[in-house]
Amino acid sequence: RGELDIVLSTTTQLPNDHRAQELSRDVLCTVIPEHLQIPRSAREWAELPHVRFTLHGDDADPTDLILSQLGLSRHIVLDMHSLATLPDLVHDLGYCVTLPQTTLLQHFSDARLFSPPLQLPPILTIMSWSAHAEHDPANQWLRRTILALTQSS
Repeated sequence: RGELDIVLSTTTQLPNDHRAQELSRDVLCTVIPEHLQIPRSAREWAELPHVRFTLHGDDADPTDLILSQLGLSRHIVLDMHSLATLPDLVHDLGYCVTLPQTTLLQHFSDARLFSPPLQLPPILTIMSWSAHAEHDPANQWLRRTILALTQSS
C-alpha cells in the first residue's frame, strides 16, 4: 500500500510498483560436525541430520525445492526460528546447518564449512521501495545511507 519507506528482504518477488536494488550476495554453506563424513553427493548431503531455519515457520526453502527436483529430500531433524543455539546444535547435538556463509562464519571457523554438493542459488539481500517514493528526498537519503552501510561492511 506504499506505507513502508524501505523494505530489506531476501525475496525478489516484489509488487509491480516497487523499485529494488541488490545490497549483497552470499553463498550457502553447510557446517558439518566433526564426527560426520563430508558428503560427496547430493544424496549423501540430503541424508545428513539437518536443522532448518525459518523466519516465519513456513516450509518454503529453495534448497528443498532443488532437492525435490532431483528426487531427494533433506533429513530435517529440527526446525528453528533463532540462531541463538546454533553452535550447540552442531557441536553438542551433531546436526548440520546450511545457511549463508557470512552467517556461519560468525559462529564457526571455516574449517568445517563446505559447499553443498549441489547447485544452490545465491542468497540476495534486496532493498526495495515504492515507486511513489522514488524521488522523495528523505527516501533517497535513506536508500543512500543503507547502501553505504552495506557496502562498507
